[in-house]
Amino acid sequence: MEDLHREVYLKTMEDARKTFLGYKGNHSMMGRDNPYIGEEYYKFHITRETEIEWITEHVETLYNDFMNGKINNDLWIWYSTMEEFISILKTEDALLKLLEVTKYIKEKVPVDERVIVAETINGRNIRKCKSGLIYLSHRLNNRKATSEFIELALYYASFNQTKRERDAKRLTKKIKLEVFYGLRI
Repeated sequence: MEDLHREVYLKTMEDARKTFLGYKGNHSMMGRDNPYIGEEYYKFHITRETEIEWITEHVETLYNDFMNGKINNDLWIWYSTMEEFISILKTEDALLKLLEVTKYIKEKVPVDERVIVAETINGRNIRKCKSGLIYLSHRLNNRKATSEFIELALYYASFNQTKRERDAKRLTKKIKLEVFYGLRI
């Protein structure tokens, strides 16, 4: 029997949109964190096209907020969020926006957080998953963006040289050999 006294979380399409974006487009997380939210979201019968439209708009908002200096704190968190949405879109336009943001925030990200940006560029999954911005730009056949992301990953991983930064730098070099020369190291 349905709990008649439970709170309704999603009352409008706008609530559904905010929830979807809050979970970074991840339906599994939405349902796992609160099954009621997942159920309510699905009752709206939102199409994938609508979700892609929401993500595209959100990426544009994040891009504008970065480039207009509205995002000044927790840069790596917002950067990683933007990357997660772009990995769903898989479009060159979105990727190039993030490339521009990556260049823009170079000197703004605190030194002790730069390695996290390098890890985002390289991908946080095991390497054979080929996640991250270097692989995405390579899959989109944008050699220039691939080269730029490699150089930026090396830049972001080159501070303080902790083990984590050395590992990020080493991984970037391995990915470079793989995407440009087909070598598997």
